[in-house]
Amino acid sequence: MSSDTTLDTLTNLVLPRYELGKYLKKTAKLTDEEKEFVDNLKRGRGNVAGFVRTTFYKRLSSCGHSFTLSLQRHIARNELFGYAIDNGLRIPTGTIVDTSLTDDDDPTASDLDTAESLTDDPGRRYEALVSSNPAAVTWIRPELFTTELRNDLDRDTTELHGLLKSYGGWEVATDSKLDALKKLLTADHPGDKVLVFTEYKDTANYIAAALREAGISGVGLATGDSDDPTALAHRFSPRSNALPGHDSFDIDNELRVLIATDVLSEGQNLQDAHIVVNYDLPWAIIRLIQRAGRVDRVGQQSDEVLLYSFFHESVDNVISLRQRISDRLSANAEAFGSDEQFFGSDGEVQAIADLYNGTLDDQDSADDVDASSLAYQLWHQAQEKDPDLAARIAALPDMIDATRAKRLSDKDEGVICYVRTDSGMDGFGIATPDGETRLLTGHEVLRAFEATPEELGLEHRADHDELIEKLVRGPLATPTVAAGRLRGVRRTLWRRLGETLHKHDNETEKALDELFQHPLQRDAENRLKRSVRNGASDDDLTTMIRTLHRDQRLVIATRTGKDPIRVVSSMGVTS
Repeated sequence: MSSDTTLDTLTNLVLPRYELGKYLKKTAKLTDEEKEFVDNLKRGRGNVAGFVRTTFYKRLSSCGHSFTLSLQRHIARNELFGYAIDNGLRIPTGTIVDTSLTDDDDPTASDLDTAESLTDDPGRRYEALVSSNPAAVTWIRPELFTTELRNDLDRDTTELHGLLKSYGGWEVATDSKLDALKKLLTADHPGDKVLVFTEYKDTANYIAAALREAGISGVGLATGDSDDPTALAHRFSPRSNALPGHDSFDIDNELRVLIATDVLSEGQNLQDAHIVVNYDLPWAIIRLIQRAGRVDRVGQQSDEVLLYSFFHESVDNVISLRQRISDRLSANAEAFGSDEQFFGSDGEVQAIADLYNGTLDDQDSADDVDASSLAYQLWHQAQEKDPDLAARIAALPDMIDATRAKRLSDKDEGVICYVRTDSGMDGFGIATPDGETRLLTGHEVLRAFEATPEELGLEHRADHDELIEKLVRGPLATPTVAAGRLRGVRRTLWRRLGETLHKHDNETEKALDELFQHPLQRDAENRLKRSVRNGASDDDLTTMIRTLHRDQRLVIATRTGKDPIRVVSSMGVTS
């Protein structure tokens, strides 16, 4: 499957659905809606086809099932386009958002899969799509395009059918990689918790279904499609996610095996397990360390952490495949994302070899430690130093407050408040005497609340309760609100697009303001992360943000009212 024939076929694909601008008739008369579509095509042009090709390459190295599924989806989309053209029907094209530079799905898969079955003929799938009419689909007259569009669709479809025919049908029973995982779970570590990582949700779905079919119980699945990955993390690792003063998180249906994409590679306590499996190797090698860091952290009770990495036949084959992919990408001048710094390079070759030999160094800096991990470490140290005092603290009710003297490191005096929703969402903020309120990061609030037993407590500020009220009726009324708390992809996007002298149009300005004021919706965050990771230009990102905003798919802007908050504690700061 990973032969030069496969790689050469992928390299030579035309991918016309991602280059529609090349097929526009110069003489076509456009409606206002079609003019907007054409303008979007021009603004969104770049390396979309190149990134789709890179997606094929990556999935080839992940799992044969996921790769063949990608080919089948691509063929199905081509056939859908062809059916519409042949019958003079409007063509279902994606918006700029849906032709985003992703590394997981076919860019239109998430919306189209809900409306069609790949096993149906194109006519039935077209009718189903028309009936469901996904918001992300733009319907365009086929008369706008030249006949070359239809010809190139047929050419690619024929080539991909040829690949699938040469592979034969995919059989779970003959999947040696999956068999190795089953053996690890049932023979090598039959009673242990095991965390299995893969880059792609298709691979994760495939593994989870196969393990359940094999009779392995307690299997969970966490991907970008999961409603609540944190809840799955708690079910898998209840002890390390326990509230202070409790031995374990209260879980009825505990998991033994958790199959996850990198949605769980950062920010989760999973150290009830000490075994991590890399079912495939991520293209950014640093993710291997991030994955291991989910279990190799404070609270791990095992003397050793075991990392298993699955290779296709041998490590030499993995290195060979990546180098051959890199050669083809370089030959075609198709850029790949900035975090793909090891993509078939000498550095990646050495990193994979070091991983195989068990000598891959941890390159994380101390600054990369997340606040939740640091808080866990501080609490663990407190329990060991004075168990009785820690137990008394854990038993304290909500609404605990204190007041301390202002320190040289404090920018303002006022009141700092910590709130939590019934669903477990935390929020931190500070209110100052002049009426200013702002949210705090996890690291900021840890420093603000820090105190020693020797530090004297002071009398309450006269305005303590008044400032608390300003916070809980203001920014902390919605703990998910993240105005100014720019982290992750929001910070990256704001620095690239918001903190510049470039003047945007009104719609883009509104979209950027929403991005600054509110957290991203999960789907928007995933799409934008992938686009940044894959090297999207500022123009591509601007268009994507504007389109998401216009479709009301960019941010979480309002509170549902179904998740009440409570004040956990507050700290007054006074001169």
